[in-house]
Amino acid sequence: MGSCNVIEEDLKAGLKTFFRGHGYRAYAEVRMITRWVDLVAVKGDEVVAVEIKIRNWREALRQAVAYQLGADYCFVAMPFGHASQAYRNRYWFRKEGVGLIAIRPRHKDIRVFVEPERSTRMMPIVRDNLFVILELNGERLLVPRSCRNLSKRENELTFEGADEYKWNKSWHF
Repeated sequence: MGSCNVIEEDLKAGLKTFFRGHGYRAYAEVRMITRWVDLVAVKGDEVVAVEIKIRNWREALRQAVAYQLGADYCFVAMPFGHASQAYRNRYWFRKEGVGLIAIRPRHKDIRVFVEPERSTRMMPIVRDNLFVILELNGERLLVPRSCRNLSKRENELTFEGADEYKWNKSWHF
């Protein structure tokens, strides 16, 4: 496959833009029980957790399955080449109800290879400890209790041209 010059932060930046383009608020590095979820996207009461890996789809899938305890939908996100390899094993993603996203940061291209299913593993205690509910201008917001970079949450994951990401597949739940 050759060496991959992409780092996780490049993928996070694109994913944050992707989810914002679909009406979500996106947070990086959110604590869920004893783990740190790479990216959590929230729209209303709906929560999406994303495990980002450069390689090793099996480990990413295992982690995403664990996130189903607190999230409605879960994804594994990988660089395009490695996601294509993971897609050959899509049976496991579908069996677990986890989606698969492929990202090409240089081309500002994100594709959903496998759609996730709503989690059947949800545990209310995990979800309740994951978020606090804030009222802001009459709007009820779910906000993560803990982020590693809470003070930089809105500024940490940007890069030039992020708003130019193409949505190559209509993504709806």
